[in-house]
Amino acid sequence: MARYLIRRTGEAAVLILVVSFVAFLLVYMAPGGPAVLLDPNMTPEDAALMKNLMGLDEPFHVQYWRWLAAIAQGDLGLSLSVRLPVYDIIRQQLPNTMVLAAASLVVAVTISVPLGVIAAAKRNSIVDQAVALLSSFGLAVPAFWFGLLLVIAFSLKLEWLPAGGMATDGDGSFWDVARHLVLPTLVLATSNMAQLTRHTRSAMLTVLREDYVRTARAKGVSETVAIYRHALRNALVPVLSVIGLLLPQLFGGAAVTETVFSWPGIGQLAVRAAFERDYPMIMGVAMVTSVIVILASLMVDLLYAWIDPRISVAGR
Repeated sequence: MARYLIRRTGEAAVLILVVSFVAFLLVYMAPGGPAVLLDPNMTPEDAALMKNLMGLDEPFHVQYWRWLAAIAQGDLGLSLSVRLPVYDIIRQQLPNTMVLAAASLVVAVTISVPLGVIAAAKRNSIVDQAVALLSSFGLAVPAFWFGLLLVIAFSLKLEWLPAGGMATDGDGSFWDVARHLVLPTLVLATSNMAQLTRHTRSAMLTVLREDYVRTARAKGVSETVAIYRHALRNALVPVLSVIGLLLPQLFGGAAVTETVFSWPGIGQLAVRAAFERDYPMIMGVAMVTSVIVILASLMVDLLYAWIDPRISVAGR
């Protein structure tokens, strides 16, 4: 287990370096540059002088290592659009995205696991077909369209829930934030629920064919006990790894969801930075989200190896 921990930690560190290199390379190759964005009307001579002052005329590897060293010290640069430190802006809005991602993941797991178990237990029945239809809908529906549909139904027509934002002006209580959280959580959780439901059903069908489940049934154990006591625990092991794979989708989907519902998170921040060509903000958001996803995936892998020691043995 110790060797597996060291190997996976090293792989995570290398992956973070690769992500940082790719993020910097994409911004480096982008047209224009931060110097031009400071004043779009500056002359070519002034732009060249500004690039020299900002160190943007230095070789790629020099700029990259200087940027990487600054990141290691917690300096993500200065936002070109609002003239504030990128770190401070991300620190303010990251908790909002974490709340949205955590809520959607809890909703997805709470709904999808029971649906997958029921679909597997009632294979080829009407219930199974209904669950499959719902899963297909969740995978196929565009997040922005589904979000607008929910806004029209529950905000404009029924007036049950707010259409956007994180809190009502002058309120900001727990229940007020919770009401604002409902619709974006449903949108972000929909596709994840569909995938988790399918994987849970597949894992349950595989486990239900195992000899120990057949033996339990032969001993007179009820079908409910055979499913929930003997099969479900082992079926959840591969589902756990699928949850780890969904983490990048949570942050990727948050960009669309937060934009639709004006949720003040780093997803909306990234979209706005892309439109404004705020390169320091784009790189800062990319690095922070990548590190969070990589570390969370590492924790899931270690938890997976702890639950099933065969994983760490096979990884040696």
